[in-house]
Amino acid sequence: FGTIMDADGRRWPTYFVSVGRPLSSRELGALEKTRAALAAAYELCRKQDVKFLVAFAPTAFRTYAGLSTLVEASEEVRNAVPNDLPGRMRNLLAGISSDIGFIDLTPAFRSEAEQGRLIFLLDDIHWTPHGHRVVAEALHKTLASPAGPP
Repeated sequence: FGTIMDADGRRWPTYFVSVGRPLSSRELGALEKTRAALAAAYELCRKQDVKFLVAFAPTAFRTYAGLSTLVEASEEVRNAVPNDLPGRMRNLLAGISSDIGFIDLTPAFRSEAEQGRLIFLLDDIHWTPHGHRVVAEALHKTLASPAGPP
């Protein structure tokens, strides 16, 4: 758990479903299943001449860890470090095809959270209305880019 301070200086108790830790062997195995599913999805899109974009949505812990707006935290949260899942996902997709777009929403979430905007519901894994707006804007920016999805 922790306490997040919003832009108005109000403090909000927040509960993190999971905190940073290395990926387990079970989770690494699940990534292989994810790879197979994404490869199949990409192939279906490719056959229909449809661009394929994968968005990585971070957890609340990955979003708030180490930010100044996380003003109090349990020892477990203070000592945890986010794992390397976004990089693994980027590499996994690159191994399937360089034509697959990838956007990591972590920087957008962290930027907004650092400004005291609540991204997640305080006792839930779901996004606040502002969190949804951040995702929509990040996806729009990516999709509207002249270069297209990364």
